[in-house]
Order: sequence, then C-alpha cells, then structure tokens
Amino acid sequence: MLRTHARELRIVVLLAALVAAGPAAALRAQPGVGGPGEYADETPVWVDIDRFADAIEAELTGNCTGWQFAIYRDAVNVVNRAGGLARTSDDAPARSMSTSDRLEIASCSKTVNAIATLAVLDAYGISLDASIIDYVPPSWNPDPSIADISFAELLSHNSGLAKTDALAAILDGTPGQNSELVRATLEGGMINPPTKNYENINYAVVRVVVAYIVASEVLIPLEADDAAHEIAVADVFADAVRLHVFVPAGLGVDVYPIDWHPSGDGYDHVRYYNWANQGNPGLEMHLDPTGLGPGGWDLTAWQLAQVISAWEAGYLLEPAMVETMKTLEMGIWDGDWAGAASLGPAYTHNGGFGDSTGGGGGRLISFPGNVQIAFLVNSRNNTFANSFDFVADAYFAATQRPDLVITSLQTNGTPSYQGSELRIPIRMTVQNQGSGDATSSFCNGIRFGRTFRWTGVMAPLDAGESAEAIGTVRIPDPSRLLAGRRLTLEGQADARILAGDTGLPSWARVEESNESNNAASLSVNVPGGFGFTTGETVGGSQPVTTVKTK
Repeated sequence: MLRTHARELRIVVLLAALVAAGPAAALRAQPGVGGPGEYADETPVWVDIDRFADAIEAELTGNCTGWQFAIYRDAVNVVNRAGGLARTSDDAPARSMSTSDRLEIASCSKTVNAIATLAVLDAYGISLDASIIDYVPPSWNPDPSIADISFAELLSHNSGLAKTDALAAILDGTPGQNSELVRATLEGGMINPPTKNYENINYAVVRVVVAYIVASEVLIPLEADDAAHEIAVADVFADAVRLHVFVPAGLGVDVYPIDWHPSGDGYDHVRYYNWANQGNPGLEMHLDPTGLGPGGWDLTAWQLAQVISAWEAGYLLEPAMVETMKTLEMGIWDGDWAGAASLGPAYTHNGGFGDSTGGGGGRLISFPGNVQIAFLVNSRNNTFANSFDFVADAYFAATQRPDLVITSLQTNGTPSYQGSELRIPIRMTVQNQGSGDATSSFCNGIRFGRTFRWTGVMAPLDAGESAEAIGTVRIPDPSRLLAGRRLTLEGQADARILAGDTGLPSWARVEESNESNNAASLSVNVPGGFGFTTGETVGGSQPVTTVKTK
C-alpha cells in the first residue's frame, strides 16, 4: 500500500535536493542502465553465465521456501529467475514466487544507503572526513566524543557507537522511538573504541545526519514533536536515496521502504517462513518505515542487482569514490573467496531478519569481470550453506574452462577395404588438461582432407579426466587409388564449435582456455597397390566406444 502522508514535504525536499545536487549529479544520471558505462570494469574475466546461474538455481531450489536472483553483466540484466513459493497454503492464497515480488532486503539496504550518503556528501561539497556533529539536530545534546566521528567512520562501522540493552529498551513501538534511539545513542557517546564493530545504530544515525544535510530548514521546526520529526526525517532520507540511487540507476522514484504493489491493497504480499519448522503461517513483515537506514528497503532481486551494477558502472558515484567505498568497506566489504588470487576481489553485503515464526534475507555480490548478482529468499534456517560461499564457489567454477588435447592417436589394426570403402581402425585418447569441466558433450573425429570421415560424441570430462574412443574411419575409394599410399589423418577433439566448423553437431558450446591445441595428426600406410585385395574384412566396422579414466 502506498504511503500518502507528508507528500507535500516529499515533493518540496525532492525539488530542493535536485537543485542542490547540481549538474554533476544530473550528468551521472543520464546514461541509465542498459549498456556498459564509461567506468565499467574492463577486467578480462571469462565466465559461463548460464553455468553460474544454473548452479545458483540448483542450490536454492528445494532448500528454502521461495527465492529470486538476478545477474547483471556489463550493466545489462542477463539472468532474472524466481522459484518456490511466495506464500504457502498456510497463508492462503498460496502462490509461486515471481521475479516482480518485492522482498525486504534487510541489511543489504546498508549498501544502497551508503551509496546515497556518499552521493549527498559529494553534491553538498562535504568531505568524507568531516565530523557528523554539525548535522545532528540542534535541539539534541550529543556527547563531545561525537565530534570525533567522521562520515567515513560512521559508514564503515568504525564510529565506536553501539546499542546497549538500555538503549534497546527505547524501542517499545511508540511513535518517535527510532529518533529517540538515535538521540540517546549520540548523547551517550562512544561506547567502543573507534575500531571496526558492525552495529546497526551506525546506519540509524546515517538516516538522521543525511536528512539534516538535505533539509535541515524543514526538519528543525519539527523537533519539538518526536513523532512528526521522526516521520519527516525518514521521508527526507528516503527521498535522498531515491534521488541519488534509484533514479540514476534506472528504477525511478516509485520505490518504498515497505512492500507495495501497483494493484493496491488486494495484493497478496510475500510472507516469510521458518524453513526448519514448516507447516506454519509465515511472518507478515512490514518494517516501520521510520527505521530506514540499517535496513528497510523492499526491492526485487533484479532491482537490487541493477543498483549494484549501476554503482560499479560509475552511474551513481565517481569512480574514485567507488574505489574508496570498497577500500574503506563502507556499506560493502571485500569477500574472502577462492577466486581472489587469480581473478580479483569480490565485494558483498548480506541481510537477514526474522524470529521463530519466520524471516528472510539476501545477498549482493559484485564480482571481478563486471558481474553482479543479488538473491533474496523468504525463509530463514535454510538448508544451503553460507550464502556467500555457495555463490562465490559457483562463480569461480563458471570462470574455469576446459582444455581438450589428444594425448594419443593411433591405428587400432590394419587398414583394409570393404567393397568401395577404405576402412582404418582408430584409437584416440583425449584429456581435459584445463581447470574447468567440459560439462557438455564434446565432438571428436578424424578428418581426411577437408572432410570428416568419422565423428563421435564423448561424454563430459572433468578437469584432469581422460577418455578413449575407438572407431573406424571410412573413406570412399571404389577404384582403390589410395592403396599403397601414405595418408595423413587429422584428429579433432573440441569442446566448442568454432566459426567455419561446418558439418559438425551444434551441441558443443563450451569455450576452451586454449582453442589452438585441439588437433593431432596421424600418418597411415595403406597396404598393397592398385588392385589390392588381400586383407579385406567381412561385415561392418567397429562401433565407437569410449572409456573414461582419471
């Protein structure tokens, strides 16, 4: 359901922010998303996107209630899938999850909100090292230690702020509680040393200070009314995120911090379940919009992936600031993954929420090679392993390519004639010496001249695996002109059909790491001379057989 209160304020703030943002922000917004940006990552990373996507789908299917994921490459949406249930029969009407369902992205919101904050600082000419104290509501009384906290420290969880049990007790559900929590936190000052300590309160403070950068003149008169002030702060902050993130990323302004749908109140919202305790109604999760900051945005997987893609492409922040955001781990961090050494770092954030009734969560990752993925699920206690690990492992596997070579090519008996055909028994051994599996069948065969005289299909080969094929080359020679001659045959073993490889099946589509080493030659002496008849065989040729070995 769309929120309608404070609409006049939202319009005023949005217009003011548009003016304040100036031409630089407008220029960054112009490209939109739909093609590689000027600052797109040019790292030459090969990846089999279909293989990557299939591995993610296989991991999610049957291991959670419902799921979505989207993949972007070079700022283009290349995969958008959903499966499972958005609502089970315990929350009739049961229905499948779709790619258009918006889900609570939980702490993945921090990445979105960090991008918006950095864009606001840039638009208003505020240094990342500036103290946050100048943007605290003037009627509040922050502890002097707050003057030592910079925006960089706040966004990277190095502020020293923490939510104690006493502060948590403030969250009693009454209007104004979120602003009261931030006020009490700032008045309490630093609790921890200013070192890395992940605390949601940091991004609750972000909500307030960003709102005061954008529209302090609107917010200051409301400070005497906690509830009205809290609502106004949330509205101003939400508009700032829309302006600096969702609009230039191509999502528009119709993104809200609650689940909503254009069809209105009759929309059967997604419910959130406990996968480990099925058969129960799910949680109806509509977070208080005034709690925006640590979480709160409801997006589809493709919307979240599009935001991260636009961020990487340089549409939301200048490239130098994107790198600073990564280096200081502001709203995103450097994930520890197997591909880091060979491909480069991957940046990620996760999100999760819920209780014993149910919950959900998600993950966003930006991989080297300008590939971004976001996935969301509507259940907790799922049976898949750590979400970063399985996605990163799937990506790394999809970047590994096979490399097929013929390690042995020899005759498997004496060449002979049968009627009008010269038949040459062949034994061929192929090894996958690459780092990736040849997951689809590949073609192998023997060519004489420009024509394949024997072709076969070998089963998939894992990295390091070998297979042997036995078959017979058949060459039409009714006048037996080849008898007594030395012939050159060419063996081929290829996991990929290249341009010009006419006459071959079209099912082999895996690119190899080396496409120049798929051939091997064999010289064959054909016995006898013209009119040769000795050694003719009776019956058909040997069937093609394969035996795989490690």
